[in-house]
Amino acid sequence: MAAGWPAEAKLEEGSDRRRTVRPVHTFDAAWKAMNARLTAIGAQPLTRPEFVGARMYTGPLYRKYNAVLRGVSGTVPVLAKAWSELCGSNRYETTIHVITNALAKLGKVQSAEVLFRAPGGALPKEMSTRNEFNVTGGVELAFMSCTTNRDVRGELGVG
Repeated sequence: MAAGWPAEAKLEEGSDRRRTVRPVHTFDAAWKAMNARLTAIGAQPLTRPEFVGARMYTGPLYRKYNAVLRGVSGTVPVLAKAWSELCGSNRYETTIHVITNALAKLGKVQSAEVLFRAPGGALPKEMSTRNEFNVTGGVELAFMSCTTNRDVRGELGVG
């Protein structure tokens, strides 16, 4: 089992990318505003666990949640090994469930936009070469972090 939390690169003091610990209650106004938007369209509001789970995903724990989702099937040995090393046998089932619920709800009030992802290496040929069914592309097994900022290039270095 991996010891401790995923390591993070230390950011310089005063960096605008450095996170500040904020208690959950400091997000109450934003949470209530989002729930008002969801309720206005007839959707279920975000529960506190869904809100907290989604917030947890925005920090270093995303690595563990995505390692589980990519490696738990055991069909890709390198991904199964990464999950085992990072999480032991923990599947974070409840947390992943509430994050999934939160994303499903939040998607109902998100407008469609072009998104970009920092490059993480060469894409497999299946992403651009049609197969016998005339299909290209792939399926991401985990949550995927993206941005509307085309200039992100590799600077994020995260999931």
